[in-house]
Amino acid sequence: MAHRTRDVDSLSLKILQVLLVDARLSYRDIGARLDVAASTIGRHVKQMFANGTISRFSCRLNSQRLYDGTIVFAKIKLQHHLIASTEEFLKEIAAFPEVLEVYSIVDSGDYLVKFLVPSNADYGAFLDDTIRKLIGFEHIDSTMILNQLLRRDPESRLAFPFRESLGAEQPAASSANAIIELTDQDLE
Repeated sequence: MAHRTRDVDSLSLKILQVLLVDARLSYRDIGARLDVAASTIGRHVKQMFANGTISRFSCRLNSQRLYDGTIVFAKIKLQHHLIASTEEFLKEIAAFPEVLEVYSIVDSGDYLVKFLVPSNADYGAFLDDTIRKLIGFEHIDSTMILNQLLRRDPESRLAFPFRESLGAEQPAASSANAIIELTDQDLE
């Protein structure tokens, strides 16, 4: 299924594709790659900040190198679906540093929550001591992650047409435990 980019002109899209690979590049370097003046690149980037297409520049950390622990996805179902109880639940769960992400879902639960905990035993204690005591809690189904095999942010979809035009090959996983991510070297 092809996804359509919203209201982004072709030069801005090309700039985004370059920035996704290396956001540290100067406007001059981006311009050289795209055969466009640095001032034009600067104007487009400034415009994309102004219209919200680019929200910030940041670095991505390798969480597996930084944190030991267990990733758990849990479907949490609430007893009531009143706005006040839902807002209170979200306020409470957002306060826990173990909570990385929260999504509302259409499924057997109301929310999908991503946790990072030190161990399976710590997750069990966290459930018993904390999650089950939240306002409106009814039920939880948990799934512990063994290995992350692929990670792709939605923004990386912009890089694929650009990668193909450069003739780069798709990176291959070297083992069942490998994580496939796009790197600068994939685009060279």
